[in-house]
Amino acid sequence: MDVIYCWSKGATLAEVIQMTDIFEGGIIRSARRLYEFLNQSCHSSDAFPVSSEVSKLVLTM
Repeated sequence: MDVIYCWSKGATLAEVIQMTDIFEGGIIRSARRLYEFLNQSCHSSDAFPVSSEVSKLVLTM
């Protein structure tokens, strides 16, 4: 997760690759899966009523 965090903060892919022994495709696949999870989490809030505190958290994503 540190790798994805650093990449999201502006590190180049070359810098990220040096941080881990995971192949490039694995890093990108992990980033896509995280994006899909967060996207689905945001959209699931439409189907289930949530408290105002949780909706504020979702809006900050």
